Amino acid sequence: MAIDKHQIKGRIKQAKGSVKRAAGKATGKTKLRATGAIEAQLGKAEAAYGDARATAKSAARTVAKRVKTASKQVSKLARKVRAKLPRSR
Repeated sequence: MAIDKHQIKGRIKQAKGSVKRAAGKATGKTKLRATGAIEAQLGKAEAAYGDARATAKSAARTVAKRVKTASKQVSKLARKVRAKLPRSR
């Protein structure tokens, strides 16, 4: 499965938020801790969005391949059927 840019951005944002939250906890700065927690959650949401996009793209590729294969099979079958039909004059 391909990686979506939102997966990367989200995971980076999530990591930055976690670091800020830990720094806020270590220093006793409530605002930094809260900001870090919010940023971590936003990053988690963006990463989930990227995961969903990547899954959808992968599914679309799979469907496209299957449609192409089915189309080839139908064409092949149609040629066989036409070959068996009597030719009109």
